[in-house]
Amino acid sequence: MKPVKLSIKSALLREVVTEGSDGTLNSRTYLAGKWVWKDENIVVCSPIDSNVIARVPRLSWATWSPC
Repeated sequence: MKPVKLSIKSALLREVVTEGSDGTLNSRTYLAGKWVWKDENIVVCSPIDSNVIARVPRLSWATWSPC
């Protein structure tokens, strides 16, 4: 099965989602009124064929704690 190539056309989404060097999407997370990106990620895999389809930030409690 050939991987599906997604392209981001919306200017708003281009600020939130970037394409990694391997073609997967790297997404930020909206948290407490701002978009957050961290170096440590969670890999999102397709349930159909187990291919990596995206990466999202791995957030800790300290990342979003308002104190």
